[in-house]
Amino acid sequence: MINIDDQILECAAEWIAFYRANPHRFAKDYLHLDLRAFQQELIYMMNWSEKSSVIAARGLGKSYLLAIYCVIRAILYPGSKIVIAAGVRSQSINVLDKIMLELKPESPELAAEINEKETTLNGTRAQIVFKNTSYIKVVTAADSSRSNRANILVLDEFRMISKDVIDTVLRKFLTQQRTPRYSELSLVERKAAWDKEPNATLACTSAWYAEHWSYQYCLDIFNAMLEGKRQFICGLPYQISLKEGLIAPNAIRSEIEETDFNELRFMMEYEAIWYGATDGSFFDYNSIAKNRRIKYPMLPNNVAMKLNNSKTLRIQPKANGEKRILSADIALMSSGKNKNDATAIFINQLMPTKAGRYVSNIVYTENCEGLRTDAQALIIRRLFDEYDCDYLVLDTNGRNARPCGDTRDRSAERAGTLRCEPERKAIRNSLVTRNAYELKLFYRI
Repeated sequence: MINIDDQILECAAEWIAFYRANPHRFAKDYLHLDLRAFQQELIYMMNWSEKSSVIAARGLGKSYLLAIYCVIRAILYPGSKIVIAAGVRSQSINVLDKIMLELKPESPELAAEINEKETTLNGTRAQIVFKNTSYIKVVTAADSSRSNRANILVLDEFRMISKDVIDTVLRKFLTQQRTPRYSELSLVERKAAWDKEPNATLACTSAWYAEHWSYQYCLDIFNAMLEGKRQFICGLPYQISLKEGLIAPNAIRSEIEETDFNELRFMMEYEAIWYGATDGSFFDYNSIAKNRRIKYPMLPNNVAMKLNNSKTLRIQPKANGEKRILSADIALMSSGKNKNDATAIFINQLMPTKAGRYVSNIVYTENCEGLRTDAQALIIRRLFDEYDCDYLVLDTNGRNARPCGDTRDRSAERAGTLRCEPERKAIRNSLVTRNAYELKLFYRI
């Protein structure tokens, strides 16, 4: 005759096996959550993968999903050590707040699983302890956390965490596996069972710049997923939030219509698109981005007027000792053979320093495609006067393309020549062009 305790354990084992294979059903039956289809799929893939990454738009509920995942792992896998780290500690604690303030009130079963006496939520110690000895703990992403161990490592907004800290500190948490007793199995059988449950890493973030290390991290997971490994990555733009009613259309519309709307930020934070150089670019984005120091450009009047004519965007009066150079790489009309043939115009602001050198700031740039040289001459003349430039540098090599009209005469009249040595050094030090000081009329390079 079968003992009633054995029957209970056998039934429990069957249900646990079922819920481990279907964690989204556990969220419905045990946590009483009515998850949307994409949330169920994410929970399933997070639980299945050894390494996973979710690139999600703002307002999608990343912290809420992380809270659900952590609770499911903690309950279904007794003795689990789940560690959460983020670039900002308060971001990690937010996941625990979701568990205690949103998930727990909806599920009496979850409330019964939590050990209230051992659970603490404060700035120095934040952890939720379960009666089956599992715990969900927040750690600081720093060297001070080296002593921690984990079976599940959750990296929230991982792009904000130093790669060195992840490699040398956080990933070292995963050195120990969860080791259930399996008292009826031999040591060899136990090790085989333990190997079926490897430690896992889950990383969530919004998109960022493509030259950042986090982009390569995502690419590695993507390539491993294509090779059939137990790794998973996905990108979830704001359209999913709109479709599922997680964010109001008016919220998106009002943000787009703001006067200081940043299209690049919106692309990364809401469209889940990484920003960077495309294949075949002459300059990679990283070599340019590291030199970006100017907060605001100097825009021509006709452009600044379209942006509320903000003082920070308009052309500023010259400072004492300041020089301005207009340089242009002249191109003829675009052709079928050279689709990217365009005239490039740059305004270079040279700010003097106490050391007698100059700081070079590229404050404005403009491209002209498909224009005749006389039309280009008018644009150059207008910008030269509007920015009160001192010198004009034209690169016309290879095309014999010379701006028409009186551009040369007027610019030569205003610019003069770079005959004195200090001004030659100014141009040379500014790294605008090493040929500029050799030109009497700054007409041709």
